[in-house]
Amino acid sequence: MTTMAKTIGSNMDNRHDLDQQLTRDGLPQLAGLEQEVGSSPYTIRLSSSQLVTRQRERGDLEYFAGCLRDILQANLSVDHDILISDERGFVLYVIKRSSSNGVIQPGCHLSLETAGSNGIGMALRHRQVAKVTGREHLHPVWHESISFGVPVTRGGRLLGAAGFITSAHSSELHTSVMENIVLTSTQAACKMLEARKTVDELHLLKEFFRRLDNKLGLVVLDADLVVVQVNREAETLLGMPKEELLTQPLDRALRFEDNSPWSAILSAPPANLEVTPVAAAQTMKILARPEPLYAEHGRLVGYSLLLSASESKNRKYHDGKPGHYEFSDIIGQNREFVRLLHLARTIAGSPSNVLITGESGTGKELFAQALHYASYRRDGPFVAINCAAIPRELTESELFGYVEGAFTGARRGGLRGKFVQADGGTLFLDEIGDMPLELQPKLLRVLQERAVTPVGGNKAVPVDIRIISATNQNLEDLIAENKFRADLYYRLNVVNLRIPPLRERKDDIPLLVQFFVNNYSRCLHKPGLRVGPEAMQCLMDYNWPGNVRELENVIETACHLAEEVITVEHLCINAGPPSRSVGTEPRGPDTPVIAPLEEIELQHIIKALEQFAGNISHAANALKIGRTTLYRKIKKYNLFSYVKQSG
Repeated sequence: MTTMAKTIGSNMDNRHDLDQQLTRDGLPQLAGLEQEVGSSPYTIRLSSSQLVTRQRERGDLEYFAGCLRDILQANLSVDHDILISDERGFVLYVIKRSSSNGVIQPGCHLSLETAGSNGIGMALRHRQVAKVTGREHLHPVWHESISFGVPVTRGGRLLGAAGFITSAHSSELHTSVMENIVLTSTQAACKMLEARKTVDELHLLKEFFRRLDNKLGLVVLDADLVVVQVNREAETLLGMPKEELLTQPLDRALRFEDNSPWSAILSAPPANLEVTPVAAAQTMKILARPEPLYAEHGRLVGYSLLLSASESKNRKYHDGKPGHYEFSDIIGQNREFVRLLHLARTIAGSPSNVLITGESGTGKELFAQALHYASYRRDGPFVAINCAAIPRELTESELFGYVEGAFTGARRGGLRGKFVQADGGTLFLDEIGDMPLELQPKLLRVLQERAVTPVGGNKAVPVDIRIISATNQNLEDLIAENKFRADLYYRLNVVNLRIPPLRERKDDIPLLVQFFVNNYSRCLHKPGLRVGPEAMQCLMDYNWPGNVRELENVIETACHLAEEVITVEHLCINAGPPSRSVGTEPRGPDTPVIAPLEEIELQHIIKALEQFAGNISHAANALKIGRTTLYRKIKKYNLFSYVKQSG
C-alpha cells in the first residue's frame, strides 16, 4: 500500500469520530462536504456558506486574525501565507504574504485525521508549538516542506492555531526567523484577545447589575456560553452554588429534554425556553428567557438568561397577606443551604408528605409555606396548627372537628377540623413530636384512608390534602422511648428537609443582617441605617442558639436603638442567651442552698415558653400572669429566641 493509500485509509478509519465532532458543532458530516484527493493534500472543504457561518460563530478568531494582520503588516521577513484555523482544524483565514496562489485556502481542513501530520494539526492536538519537517509529513506533497503551528488560546481555552507551510529548501536562518516572528506575533495577538475579553466581561457585569431582579433568576453568559455571573435566585433554581457555576459552560447547569446544543438554540432564541437543571434530583422544569447582549458596533458579547420556576406561568400572586412566604423570600447563599433550597423546589410539585426538621428559629414554617405556594395546591388553603400549643384535651377536636352535640359546650352546628379546612390544600403540622400518643393512631388512619371522622360522628369525610410536618425534636429518639409511633413516622417522613442551624451557615449572616436592617430601617423611618464593622464581627462570632429568629430580634432591637450606625453597644447578645440549666450547677461549700428568686423566675418562664412552643398567651395563662407582664419579663431576660414567630 502506498503512503497516499495509507493516509487515505487512516483518514477513513477516523471519519466516524470526526463526524461526531462536526455534528456537535452543527456542521454536516463528511459526506456533506466537498472532498479533494490528488495533487494537494487530502482535505475536506467547507462550502462557501459553511465557511461564512463558521467565521461568524468564531468571532474571537476574526478579531485575532485582524490583530495578527496588523502586527505582521510591516515585517518583511514573513514572506509566506499565514494560516489561521479554528479548534477543529478548519482554515478560516489566510493572511496573504506571498504573490503565489497558495494551495491551502480558507475552508480546508488540516486536522491530523484528514491531512495527516502537519504543524497546525500537531499544535491543535498537543496544544503546544509544533514543527514538522520533510518526510515527517504523512502526505507526500509536503515531503519537501516545513510546516509550523502555534496554538491560539484565550483564558486556557483552545480557539485554534496559526502557522505557515514553507519550502524545506529555505535557509535555516530564514525559517528560524519566520518561526520566531510568527510565535511572538501570535502570543501578542492572544494577549490583545485577552484584553478584549476583560473589557467584554466588564460590559457583561454592567448588564448583569442593570438587569438584576431578585424575584427572578439571572445568568449572564459570554459569547462562548460560559457563565460569567449569577444571582442568588438562579443558584436556587439551578441547585448549584455560585462557585460551581462561574467559568463553567452553560450546558453543565441546564439542558434541554432532547439534549439540543445551546449554541444552536441561541442562534435564533424563542421568547421562552423550557429547560431542566442538570442538578435536579428528579425531572424539574424551569423557564429561561434568553436575550443577546451587544457591545460596540453591534458585536455580540454574550447573553442574559432570566430564569423562573415553570409553575410561575399560572401562579396567582398573593395579595400581600402577612405570613405568605415563597421561595423568593428565603435568603441564603451558603452552599449546602442552596442545595437544600433546590431540593425543596424540586419536590414542591410532588404529592409526597414532607417532614421538615431543624432547631427552633431556623424557618421551618417558611419552608412549609414556600412548598405550598410552589405546588399545584397553591390556590388551595394553607392551614397550620402547632401541636404543642393546643391543650391536650382539645387536640383531637381541633384536628378532626366534631359534630353538633358531641360534648358539653360543643358549638351549634359542630366544628370543621383542620383536616377538613385544609381540603384541596396543605396541612402543616408544626411540632409534630408533641402530638399526644393516643391521637397518633387516628392521624395514621387519616393518612392511610384520606378521610376524617369528626369527634362524635360516624360518617367519614373524604379529604384531599398534602401533609407537611415539622419538629425540632429527634423523632427516632422519641420512637425508642415509645413516645412516637414508628409507622406514623415513616408515613410523615417520605421526604426529609433538614434546615441547618445558623451556626452552620455563618456565611449567610451578612446577607440576613442586611435584609433585616433594610426592613426595619424602612419601618422605623431611619433611611441609611447600617451596621458597623465591629458589630458585624460580633454578629459573626456569636453562636446563635435561637437561629434566624434570634438574629432578627437582635437586629430589630438594634434598629430601634441606633441612629445612623449599629455598633456593638446596640446588640443585646454580649452575655449570650440564658442557660437552660441556671441554678442547677453542682454546689460548692460557699454556694447558697436557695437559688436567687430571679433565677427561679427565669427557669419557670423558659419552661413555660418551651412547653407552649413560644406562644405568649398560653405561657402567660400557665404562669398566671398577664401577657404584658410576661412580655416585659421576656425583654428583661432577653428571651426573644423562645418566643414563637413565623418560621
